[in-house]
Amino acid sequence: MVPYAPGRSVGNVKSNGSTRGVTSMGNQPSRSDGAADVQRALARSEARLAGMLEITPAATVAVDADQRIVLFNDMAEQVFGYTREEVLGRPLDVLLPPETAARHRQHVTRFGLGPVRQRRMAERQELTARRKSGELFPAQIAIARVAMDDETLFLAVVQDLTERKETERRLKESEERFRLAFEHAPIGVALLDAGGAILEVNRALCAMLGYAPAELAGRPLTDLAAHPGAFPDPAHLQSAGPAPEVALRHRDGRTIWAQLSCAALNGWQSDTAFILQLQDITDRKRYEEELVRLAMVDSLTDLANRRRFQQELEEAVTEAERTGRSGALVFIDLDMFKHINDTLGHPAGDEVLRQVATILRSAIRPGDTAARLGGDEFALVLRNADGARAAQVADRLLTAIRRARFGGAEAPVSLTASMGVVLFPEHGRSVRELMNRADMALLEAKEGGRDSWAPFTPEGRWQREMQAQLLWRQRISRALEEDRFVLHYQPILDLRRNAVTRHEALLRMVGDGGELIFPGEFMAVAERFDLIQQVDRWVLERAVRELAELQRAGRRTVLEVNLSGRTLMDPVLPAVIRRGLTLRDVDPASLVLEITETAAISDVDQAERFIGEMKALGCRLALDDVGAGFASLYFLKRLPVDYIKIDGAFIRNLPHDTADQHLVRALASVCRELGKQTVAEFVDSPKTLQVVREYGIDYAQGYLIGRPGPGVYNTEEPCP
Repeated sequence: MVPYAPGRSVGNVKSNGSTRGVTSMGNQPSRSDGAADVQRALARSEARLAGMLEITPAATVAVDADQRIVLFNDMAEQVFGYTREEVLGRPLDVLLPPETAARHRQHVTRFGLGPVRQRRMAERQELTARRKSGELFPAQIAIARVAMDDETLFLAVVQDLTERKETERRLKESEERFRLAFEHAPIGVALLDAGGAILEVNRALCAMLGYAPAELAGRPLTDLAAHPGAFPDPAHLQSAGPAPEVALRHRDGRTIWAQLSCAALNGWQSDTAFILQLQDITDRKRYEEELVRLAMVDSLTDLANRRRFQQELEEAVTEAERTGRSGALVFIDLDMFKHINDTLGHPAGDEVLRQVATILRSAIRPGDTAARLGGDEFALVLRNADGARAAQVADRLLTAIRRARFGGAEAPVSLTASMGVVLFPEHGRSVRELMNRADMALLEAKEGGRDSWAPFTPEGRWQREMQAQLLWRQRISRALEEDRFVLHYQPILDLRRNAVTRHEALLRMVGDGGELIFPGEFMAVAERFDLIQQVDRWVLERAVRELAELQRAGRRTVLEVNLSGRTLMDPVLPAVIRRGLTLRDVDPASLVLEITETAAISDVDQAERFIGEMKALGCRLALDDVGAGFASLYFLKRLPVDYIKIDGAFIRNLPHDTADQHLVRALASVCRELGKQTVAEFVDSPKTLQVVREYGIDYAQGYLIGRPGPGVYNTEEPCP
């Protein structure tokens, strides 16, 4: 700080260099010219010093030996908030809080006893200063001791550390937050140097890999990889794209899967280059692997499922073509398996399937594939197998299945199987072709008496028939996809009102040339290849749509729709019908669902449940082809249907066959007593119509009433 000499004041100097309040050493008599020159030189020197201190960009304060302020520059005014006039001549204590002032005074005193090094900053310290407002702030003071003439002055350059301290505080807090986040992060975190060596790890990473921090420090990151070369360069991990997943090796040898993310640490500690985050995804990978396995494995038998089987077959065919060594495909179907489900229940049936799967596994070699395709259908893919080996495997399987006792010790049952065998690439080079031909061979084995296997023979009778059925299957599938089905409606006469009040919806397929194909040509194939439910749903949807259109036009009628036995077993069918009627706002009473007597025989309990649900919805039910089966009277009693449709075999010759007359008259009488209405089919002549009227039949249907056509008769239209 600037010295304050007795008898002289070093005043304030403006930035233009002029002096203000600079006085001489005292009131002395005039001196010689030499002395005057020295005095003027000294004054000029003091003025230059004061001017230099005034324009310095740092806050500068000068005090004399008594530590009274003798200079206070512009920057000091800005820092402390005082004007020069307010502080000149006052003790330095005005700029310091009490607890700092005494300590600083002692320090300056000690500093003043040392040797003088003029105009050099000999001491620096940090302390707390005070502004005029009373606000305390951190400051750094550099002190210089200056000897002027015989006086000692003290200069202090004051730096306001408020911003720096705030920055340091924020930095410290940031580092503390980073440290806390690093240590307590729920995922593994590591600090790496530029070469990828580990500098530091957090607790989560140690727990993930089973190591102590000291065991990981200094090790290359690549040492943690489960497989050589699996760890990417940290610099590459910063690129955009999905975070890589890496297999790590736990200390105990287990594989730990981690998802990595990395960021460069610019301006961090000199030896730290990257921060690496490792998210433990071991459980997720395990779940994904299990999902993949489940997608490829039959859940009941743990054999390959159809999807996996097709992949394995495709790979085996490709391998056979490449190596020139043939392979074999074996289709296996359990004979009369439905009987086990019906008599012992589905849990017993499932146990049988699991036992068969065990037999299949024991019959194949490593590299072969055993699969369950669905239901009681199985398949084997035999690699490097010629006809002789395929025959050997088939014979061994037939014997093993025949000798086994299934279903457990309490109720053991015997079982046989039928098999079809094809060779590849001899009998086909595509999965579809091989499966079709294996199916043909299997059909031939079943038709040959079951409990046997049959090879595919291109000229075999069953192959030709099966090929024809496969073609029909393709036509049916295409008709469903391309909406190439239509409904024709045959009128049904209400004999009491002598008016057409209802129609039966009859399915037709539109051929490639626009011709109509009758269901007798394709319905059996639809049943054979499980397409019948799709066909029945199409018929139901179209019939409900027709009813909705008729209702909107003010024409009310009743439509009868046929359902197959397999569709009847569909547990979701009632919901489908309910949704369709509700969606189009159709009166359920205008829909009559026909089920055949033979379909009801296949599962009486299910037929009864279905009829109950549909009647609760408001639909009506008809039992079709009554008399064609073996238990007509039983069904008349048990099934709560509304209509009985007498099979046409009893109606066609009714005017001339006395046996038919007795049966129809009796059946009509029983139905009346049971509260069921009757419908006579195949009414093709006026004489037949007269007889059914006489017997009290309620409705008549046949070519005499009307042939099926694309439209419906007007309701209540009199019979021509």
